[in-house]
Amino acid sequence: MIKIGIFFICSLGLQLYAQEKHDFVWPFAYETTNGPSGVGVLSFNTISGIPEVYHDLNKTINYELTCASVADSFGRFIFSYNGLSIYDASGETMENGDSFGEWNLNGGIPEGGIILPVFKKGNQYILIHETWSYLGTWGTAGNKILYSIIDMSRNNGLGAVTSKNIFVFSDTLDYGKIAAVRHANGRDWWIVVPKYDSNIYFSFIVTPEGLRFYDKQEGGEVNRAGFGQATFSPNGKYYAKFSTIDETAGAYFDIYDFDRCTGHLSNHHQIFFSNGVLSGGVAFSPNSQFLYISYLDHIYQVDLNNTGYQLYPAESGLRKTPIIRQHEN
Repeated sequence: MIKIGIFFICSLGLQLYAQEKHDFVWPFAYETTNGPSGVGVLSFNTISGIPEVYHDLNKTINYELTCASVADSFGRFIFSYNGLSIYDASGETMENGDSFGEWNLNGGIPEGGIILPVFKKGNQYILIHETWSYLGTWGTAGNKILYSIIDMSRNNGLGAVTSKNIFVFSDTLDYGKIAAVRHANGRDWWIVVPKYDSNIYFSFIVTPEGLRFYDKQEGGEVNRAGFGQATFSPNGKYYAKFSTIDETAGAYFDIYDFDRCTGHLSNHHQIFFSNGVLSGGVAFSPNSQFLYISYLDHIYQVDLNNTGYQLYPAESGLRKTPIIRQHEN
């Protein structure tokens, strides 16, 4: 009997790819009592529309922390990134797809990479990735934002990395949490990355020419750095972030309004959870009405239409339902 544990909320990511199917296949770490064995896969590319979870024994890739993947416009998996290397559809390292960044921690950091299609270049994709470094005499933090270009017309469709580790920006950054949403112009992408232990956010813009730094902005209470997740709502109106620090420092959930024309965050609200855990995340419903917080062994739901920007902690009545944590074969 094999069990697959899913600890972060899975969202369809419609804010990234609109009606295309670039986000329809998700590989993730697969563990048994005897160690890594193959790759777990969550696929939304099914005739019935019901997601399928299966075990691919033909691939053994470490997705312990960083896991970014992309499919073509028909929902067929084409490559993935684990913080160390890019792997093609066969599970092999892509041409020029090794040696990413300068540091790694068992395969990078959570949400330490994101893959987007390049506008009007149907065979090209951009990987935006973050490296990390030691912070003083203890701890770690993100330190650089880089990007690489992948051309899927190379090697009979298996692809090749044509530009790699292009430096864009350096600062003391949160652990990953690279989030993307389509610009209001319908062509470009906004990228938002939090600063470490701060209320500062760095925004970037992806154009057909590549990735460049756009702006730095401050907003709301200080946001503690920690493992977690950040995402945009499908309609691009909200940005949400969850960070769990440790069992004593607790966890923080933050939400902002977002302007897809200017890339500006506003109207910050924060929820504090007194008990920290090592897993959790946030996601929006496809219609952007509901927000979900995965925390400990529950999912908390917030109706944004009913509450507006007034988000309530679980003790004040958020509806919660048990999370499904394993799949058995």
